[in-house]
Amino acid sequence: MHVLIVSLKGDPHALSVAIALRMRGHHVVLWAGPASIGNFSASAALSRHEFSWTIDGRSYDSDFFDLIWWRRTPGYAMPDYIHPDDRAFVEGENRDFFRGMWGIATPTTRWLHSPEVSARAENKFSQLSCALQVGLPFPETLISNDCSEIYNFIDEMHAKSEKVIYKSFGPAGWKHGDGLKIKYTNTVDREILRNERMVRAVPGIYQRRLSKMFEVRSTFFGETEASIKIDSQRHAAGAEDWRATISPVGLVSRMELPGATKIMCLEMMSKLDIKVACFDFVVDEEGVYNFLELNQQGQFLWIEELVPEMLMLEWFVDFLEEEFDGGIEMNSRVGVDFASISNSQSYAVASGRLAAQGAIVLSELCHARI
Repeated sequence: MHVLIVSLKGDPHALSVAIALRMRGHHVVLWAGPASIGNFSASAALSRHEFSWTIDGRSYDSDFFDLIWWRRTPGYAMPDYIHPDDRAFVEGENRDFFRGMWGIATPTTRWLHSPEVSARAENKFSQLSCALQVGLPFPETLISNDCSEIYNFIDEMHAKSEKVIYKSFGPAGWKHGDGLKIKYTNTVDREILRNERMVRAVPGIYQRRLSKMFEVRSTFFGETEASIKIDSQRHAAGAEDWRATISPVGLVSRMELPGATKIMCLEMMSKLDIKVACFDFVVDEEGVYNFLELNQQGQFLWIEELVPEMLMLEWFVDFLEEEFDGGIEMNSRVGVDFASISNSQSYAVASGRLAAQGAIVLSELCHARI
């Protein structure tokens, strides 16, 4: 199988999966694009009869790759020599070029997932609409930048002795001293949101605050479920959002979703046309699994680090072979685990080459021992 992985430099998922696939005999190209605009060359040649790419000095026909894993959309730093008045234009041209060039892949090439499918699956409006259609419960929600609507929502919840939480559409962080301060879910009220100009400037997701028993992260590779229970309420910092804890060590254990909830997750994935998803749930005091959101390219290797018997890397690579390569007999599979690969010389070499070049072919790396 010929696989192209598009991601960011330093992404352990892309690097580990690339090495694991290479260990199983697949041809893998890992592309992270330019670290800075203008320091990486690529071309897409199109004629009446054929299409082809040239990246990192190597040419590929448009039917070369059997699978393109769109793991992450590369980002590009702006060099100083670009005039400030031109930066928006230059950034847009690079985004359209490097994001769109893979779209000439022939119909025989399969995606996990295409940029278009990824964008729809990440859309919070689409997610809640699909959850409603399949029957997944979720807390009362208002998505808005209308102050009066938001204040009315807060008042309605308070009248029922309920609180309201605010969530952003995507991750956010700010430099704080020598570190990074991350934006997590938090409770809000009228007083906190008194700056109406800022409320209008930053649309947000407002939901009824749930009384949690625990949280759940359910990862699906196709129909294969890998779920964990997160005892967030055992840590004061995790009462609102388990990610705010310094470390989830000791809070995580393996579990399985109720059968009906699993079926609804698979139905939702089908509606969104995705093969992989990480679902987040809050289980309330009545035992209801409340859907929060899904990430169609979520992080999953951290689960293997916390619960070593959950072989997330191996299960994902097994899924890729079964779904996109016709399946391989279990007795012929090479076992792979994240700890061994991430600590290997192959990983270090691949990471260094990718940082320097922006694209690597795994078969050309030194055959270091894992």
